[in-house]
Amino acid sequence: MNAEEFKVQYSLGTLDYNTRVLAAGNKRTCKAILAMLAFDIEVWIREYTASNPNISIATAIVLAQDKSVFVRRAVAKNPSVTTEVLELLSKDKDRHVREWIARSSKTSRKTLKMLSEDKATPVKKIARDRLGIKKLKN
Repeated sequence: MNAEEFKVQYSLGTLDYNTRVLAAGNKRTCKAILAMLAFDIEVWIREYTASNPNISIATAIVLAQDKSVFVRRAVAKNPSVTTEVLELLSKDKDRHVREWIARSSKTSRKTLKMLSEDKATPVKKIARDRLGIKKLKN
């Protein structure tokens, strides 16, 4: 099914859960379909979409602001997201999201410096380790 057919069936509500899950998790799903799935009512669909390495920057930004922490964590773990998306997520209220940002090899030095002062000790430690700062200050 092409993107246009998917869009029509999705708009009509005729795509079942399993079809949407398969599309969201398939690395060959086109960016247009993934952009639609970023707004799916089912959190698991959005999480699978957030994990897909083929998501566009715009879709990653939408999903980085999702109400579900599981979706935001999936974006943070996605190896294809940009440093800009990681920077946006570095301010997330969930410390696990910030931990994944601190772990990412794509996280900028500027963001790591900010995370090295994080209120959560695990985030702070990971960021400082990545920056080569040996000791935590109290």
